[in-house]
Order: sequence, then C-alpha cells, then structure tokens
Amino acid sequence: SELPQPPVGRTGWPWTEGEPEARCPSSPTDRSPKITIVTPSFNQGQYLEETIRSVLLQDYPDLEYLVIDGGSSDESVEIIRKYGEYLAYWTSEKDDGQTHAINKGFARATGEWLGWLNSDDVYLPSVLSWLAAKVRGAPKVAWVAGAVDFIGPKPGVRLQQPGANLIEWLTHQAEFSQPGAFWRRDVMERLGPLVESMHYSFDWELWCRFVAHGLMPLCDARPVARFREYPASKSCSRWDRFCAENEAILDRFLSRLSVSERRQAERCRLDFIATRLTLETKRLCEQGMGWRALHNLWTTVLSRPRLLLTKRIPYRGSAQACKTVWARRTGTMQSGRPPA
Repeated sequence: SELPQPPVGRTGWPWTEGEPEARCPSSPTDRSPKITIVTPSFNQGQYLEETIRSVLLQDYPDLEYLVIDGGSSDESVEIIRKYGEYLAYWTSEKDDGQTHAINKGFARATGEWLGWLNSDDVYLPSVLSWLAAKVRGAPKVAWVAGAVDFIGPKPGVRLQQPGANLIEWLTHQAEFSQPGAFWRRDVMERLGPLVESMHYSFDWELWCRFVAHGLMPLCDARPVARFREYPASKSCSRWDRFCAENEAILDRFLSRLSVSERRQAERCRLDFIATRLTLETKRLCEQGMGWRALHNLWTTVLSRPRLLLTKRIPYRGSAQACKTVWARRTGTMQSGRPPA
C-alpha cells in the first residue's frame, strides 16, 4: 500500500521522490538476503519522519524495519504510529539510552544482514539493493560500507577509509562513518552486542572489535546515506565525551597490541586527553564553573604528567579557568561567559 502523504512543502527524496509503494514487512520476491534495519529514537520528531520514509521507500523485497523509541515527549510517537503498519515492530518506552535501544532492536532481528539508522540520518535510494548486490556470492564478506554524504558545517561526500590493522583503527587513522555500514547478523551474535555502558563511541568500539577478530570491511565509493551534523547533535556538542570513550576503547584492546603499537596508542591517548580537556575546560568556563575546570584539569595532569611536556592545554586551560574565577569574584562575568 502507499505510504501516508508527506507533510505540505516537503519535496525530493524521500518525500515526493522514491518508490510509489512501500512494501509490508517481510514480503520477499527473490533470493535476496533479508535485511534488518533498526532506528533508535528519542525526541527527534523534526527529523524522524524523513528517516522512516528513507527506509520504507527502499526498493527492496525483504526488509525488516524496527523503530525503538525511548519514550519521546515530542511528536515522535505520533509519527511512528503514522507508519506503524509498515514496520515489523515498534515500541515507545523508557530505556537506558541509544545503545540500549539499538541492542533491543537487534535482539528481535531475523535478517541475515543488520544496520542501524539514527533518527536524524537518511538512507539514499536503492541502498539495500546495492548491499544485496555487493554480498551476493560473497559468503566470506562480514561487513560492508558505502560512502556517506555529510550535511552540516562541513558538507560533502566522505569515502570510508578503513585502517589496515587494529592500531590504525584505535588511533583513528581510519575514517569511518556509521550510517554507511552493514554487517552479518551471525557476526554480531558471535562477537556480542554494542557495549551499553558507552553512549558516544560505541560504534567505533564495534568496528575495532570486528577488526580485532580479523574482519575487515568491504568498502564502496557509492554514497549510501546522509549524516546530519547540527549544534545539538552529539558529534558537534559533546566531542569531549567521545574522546573519553575513545580512551576506554584503547584500554579494551591494549592487550592485543605489540610493544611498539602500545607506545603509539599511549601517544594517541595523550591526544584524546588533551582534546577532551580543551573542550571540557571551555564548556565549564562558559558555564561559570572555573574552579571545577581547574580541578578537573590538574587532577588529570597529575595522573598524566607527560601532558606538561607535550601539550599546551594545562597552561592555556589554567589561564582560561583563572579568568573565569576572577570574573566571577569581581562581578565582571556576563551571560555565563568569561570576558574575552
């Protein structure tokens, strides 16, 4: 049956361009592998309908699509209900965050191939058919990735650039965008679900886990998804948290590295720490919390004294925090920001 009409004024893919009809769940017409897509959702109603339509309008005969909402209080649930008959499953209930929601969806998956699409991202047309063609007759291919079109401050198509080995992934010499990735369900069943204690770099931990077990992605230059960057998105607003979890990922895989690779990993750790401290100090100072910024900064420096020799952040961050403390004491601070 035809999908509901798009909102007035919305045009192009996936609004007024695309397949004329959406397929009901699990109605295979050929031998293409069944593909399960999970969308985690929480209070992103302004983008969610575009995401859902971009999946349902795929020209693919055996799609299983699940939407796992975390109890949204905006229009998200109304949008999900609007498309409910086309979904294999959906729910709206309190959960423990994005990672937990994705794992809940994958626990119900019956597809041979898996992927997730966040509720502010979009698949491009015919992506699932492209995936089926890439893996047909290739039983040894464990995961596949296409290029991703970034929307935001730095727009443009970015090719996937996988690392040659684990250390290149751990130190982010690889460049890899999650919306373009798909993998076999049996691989995740064997290696385990997403790490639910992580809320930012959990996708990177999964890629490192794949690589640590000898599984390298098959990459393609075709753009398959759009990734949206905007001020409130995690990737733009909380990069300090990404850096903290990147440190934790290093620890998870350190035992798999050689002595020389461990030295390389420790140098990269200092980069993660310096970036985290820079962003954290800036954010705390903007909130007028100069003493807390100083405490966090020097607690970290005392545990990592090499920061004093290799990075400028201990000195710049301390100066910034002291300015904030002085501004608060003298009453010269305005709108929660330190003076320039």
